[in-house]
Amino acid sequence: MTNGDDVVTITMRKRPWWFWALAELWLLLEVLLVQTALASARESEYRAATISWIAAAVLAAGGGRPLCRDEVVERSGLPLAAVVIALDHLEEKGALGAEEGWWVRKAH
Repeated sequence: MTNGDDVVTITMRKRPWWFWALAELWLLLEVLLVQTALASARESEYRAATISWIAAAVLAAGGGRPLCRDEVVERSGLPLAAVVIALDHLEEKGALGAEEGWWVRKAH
């Protein structure tokens, strides 16, 4: 039992401005990938649509923290070949980069 003299202090920390800027860029990229997938499917470009959907899933699975390829496969639930193609696609677009075996989100 406590005697009423106990004081609990809660410290709230704000995230830096650049964190929110990166989060907005990440969300914009997700929206663009989904839009590209939908547009490609409408125009019967099924291969491009599939790559865009897989890239969106891989980007969402990463969640913004560095991951190795095996973690991306595990978190996305996609086959290894699909993840490799999506990672290459995202690297070409400048969204992700490989650094010492880890895939990290790139700031634009």
